[in-house]
Amino acid sequence: AINFWQIAKDIPKTGANNAGKARNTNPSFTTLGPTMRLHPLFQAILAIQTAKVFSSDDEERLMMDVFRGYNYLIQPVKNISDTPIIVKIALQLVLLINV
Repeated sequence: AINFWQIAKDIPKTGANNAGKARNTNPSFTTLGPTMRLHPLFQAILAIQTAKVFSSDDEERLMMDVFRGYNYLIQPVKNISDTPIIVKIALQLVLLINV
């Protein structure tokens, strides 16, 4: 994912205030001129629009293809007399806060 906030922060500024200061030498940032700097509101709109572009029904189609013909009543064992399979499911919620 592209972090537009980081890109805008790392783009070297031009002008008299920055004369003689070290510039970012990363070619991906130095090739962008001052007109290519993204306004924060534009960045937010672009991020929302990009999220819509990448969303699709691919996951649902994959699940339908994988489980086509699957019978959940059949136990996946060699012999029906085998002991039942024990399935343990754990869920962990992690909250990350950017400070």
